[in-house]
Parts: sequence; structure tokens; C-alpha cells
Amino acid sequence: MARMHNRLYRSFLLAAGLAVSGFAQKTTVVIFFIDGLEPATAKLMAANGAVGLKMMFDSGVVAEKSYTPYPKEGYKLENGTTPWGQTSPGNVAVHNGCHIFETKNVDDIFLAGKEKGIKSVYAGGSQNYSEITTPDFHYSGELTDQVVVQHGIDHFQNDKARLIRLHPQRLRDGWNGPAGALDPKSAYCKAIAAADAQFMRLVAALKAGGVWDSTYVMFAADHGMNDNPISLHDADQITSWTPFISFYGPGIKKGATIPYAELSDLAIMADYFLGLRPLKGVLDPAVTIVPKTPTGSFLSNIFIGAPKELNHPRFVERFLESVSQKPKADYVSYRNAMLPILKAYTPVSIDERNRRGMEMVRHPGRFAITAAAGGLRIEAPWAFDQVDLIGADGRTFFSAETPSGKSLRLSDARLQSLPPGASVRLSGPGVQAVQALRATVP
Repeated sequence: MARMHNRLYRSFLLAAGLAVSGFAQKTTVVIFFIDGLEPATAKLMAANGAVGLKMMFDSGVVAEKSYTPYPKEGYKLENGTTPWGQTSPGNVAVHNGCHIFETKNVDDIFLAGKEKGIKSVYAGGSQNYSEITTPDFHYSGELTDQVVVQHGIDHFQNDKARLIRLHPQRLRDGWNGPAGALDPKSAYCKAIAAADAQFMRLVAALKAGGVWDSTYVMFAADHGMNDNPISLHDADQITSWTPFISFYGPGIKKGATIPYAELSDLAIMADYFLGLRPLKGVLDPAVTIVPKTPTGSFLSNIFIGAPKELNHPRFVERFLESVSQKPKADYVSYRNAMLPILKAYTPVSIDERNRRGMEMVRHPGRFAITAAAGGLRIEAPWAFDQVDLIGADGRTFFSAETPSGKSLRLSDARLQSLPPGASVRLSGPGVQAVQALRATVP
């Protein structure tokens, strides 16, 4: 029983992002973009040798519909200014959670991370990304995919960076039209396989560094591609608006899909995974357009035990419907059409009790699940009155109600053989849900 106790407790600690030795390990977040990666091609290459993409499909969550808030770089405001230079909005929405891009003076995950002492690195394979300067370490230029990923590995190993944002670009060199997106032997698809192999180099480094079990990955793209042989992503091309988006990590469903996601949502999720304070949105007092707060949504439906459906406001989809799927190649027209939609619908927000709950499970002694005679003992910092044990497939296989309290002993022999990937969910007056815990008992 003692050996089972140790294995069970150890597995929960690892899944929750806690190191067993000294309880010191912390969450790492990787945001990995392959430039111009389209959803159909991501699925094709997952079945044709792209190991990283296969992992995202088999062991993570993939969005069935996915959108960027605006796909084209070099957009202009009415006065002719380009607030983000040649950086496309999808590349900044993933950092700040916004849908409108009137200024560079915007809060983001790198700034919030610095307040907690979290080191960050950004590397992108185009000079277009020179405007992204808030990470502690930032690189942009005509870099090979290998060099881009090596920057991430170097700063993880040498500086203990825990927010790693990488953007390999060379896929764009292989684009020669939409036919290549469905041919695994095309130059475009071969470039995806090459970038995927670089991603697996990063995974290997994270595993060697002992942090993989507490790492969250968001594998995505900043935009889709034009429906022609030219490697562009103009805003008047509907295919430019649909990048691939996926999620992987502790407590996230395996081999599942969610109906919908936008790149702005990824900033909200990164903020949550790292336990940061809420993002503030636009900080520039000269910008009077509202809303100034982030408009990305919290995707609670990626977590084990959560329903697949989510009341997502689907801002970009609504915009495209409002223009009959025929957007103009003009940011101002996008902004003017998007603003009433942003004001009419509310993004899905993080329940602050869940945010605090995730913080608590990172600290020793505040959450414990141990083996007890014939079952389990659960102790939490919150009062709860129900426990659900949920399988990796999202189905509840055991439930128990108890008078509201902070501890519970479950005496049921079935609990001595928890299935791989099981999670615990607590509910009651003190906490709505704890989705970040998994157990694997050998």
C-alpha cells in the first residue's frame, strides 16, 4: 500500500506541474507556429510522418473551426500609420488576446510573465516580426527553422525560459498553390514535416530538462494561405483567415476536438497556464475605441471532464458572415465591422475561483490525493461537496457526494486501479472545478 501511495501521489504531482523532488517544478508554455499551416494540411501531415502534429491530434485537442482576427501584415489606419509595421495581427493577438490592433502599446503575456519573474523568448524566421520586442529574448530575420528552434532551446537551457514562442517561416518558401496543401510529397508539405521535426527537437530538450510533464503546447499558425500559387495571405482571400489551432498538456483531453477557437484565445490560455494576472488589453490612452480589454475567450472545453460545447462568441466567424464571406483587403473596414460585434457579445472569461485553484495546486501541501485503505483520500484548500473521477475519454466513471468540507475519504476498492489519464474534479461552494490533475497508476 505504501508503494501504491507513493506512485499515486507522485503521478498527481507530476500531472499538476509540481516537481516531486522539492515540489519546485513550474509550468512551461510553448506557443509554436508554423507559418501558414492550414488545418487540412496539418491533419494530412499528422498521418504522413509529422510526429509533433500526430501528437497534437492523438494526445491533445484540435479546433474543428479556427480563425485569425486579421490575416494580413502591413495594414494601415486612416491616417496612414502602421501600428505593428509588417507584423501580421495574428502574431500579436496570440500574445495580447485582442481583436482590434490600433496601437503597439498593449499589455501581453510576456509583460505579465516578467512581473512573476518568468523568462520568455520569441524567435521568428522573418524580419516582419521585428516589432515583437516585449519578450526577454527576441529574434527576427531570415532565419532557418533550425535556428529559430535553437533560440528556444538555448534560452530554455541557459536562462530557464518558461514561455517559449517560436515561429518557423520556411514553409512559405515551398508554397506553389492549394494543390500542394493536399499532396504529402509537395514542397509545402515537406516543409511542414521539416518544421515539425524541429518542434520535436524542442520537445526532446524539454524532456531532457525534466519539464515536459508540466508543459503546455499550443501548436498553431498565424494565418492560412491564399487560394493561388503566390505565397500570400491577403485579407480578401477567405482561406487566409483559417489557421490550424491545437492544444496539449496536463489535464487537457486526448484525441479530442473542440468546435471553435481563435488566435486571440491562445493569449488567454497561456495567461491561465502560467498563473499570470489577467491581461489588461490596450494601455495607450490615445486609443479611445472600446472595448480596450482583451476579447479572447477562455477555452474551458479543452480540459478533461469539461463539455465539448462552449458558448464562444465566435467573433471572427460572425464578422465573416456579416460580409457574406467576402472580406475586403482593408483593415479599417474589418475594424469598423468588427466593433459592433465585439460590443454585442461577451468573451468567455476565466472563473477567478478556477484561476486561484490552479495556483493552489502548484504549491506543496495545499492539495493532496493519497491512497487510503480500499480507496483514496482527497484534501483540498477549498470546501467541496462532490468528487467526480473522469476518464481520459471525458466520461465520469465514479462520483461521490459528501457534506461540504475540505477533505474526503473514498472507500471503494475500484479506486485502487485508476485508469491511465484519469482526472479529479471537485465541485461545491468553494471551487467550481479542478481540471489540471491527472493520475496514472502503473
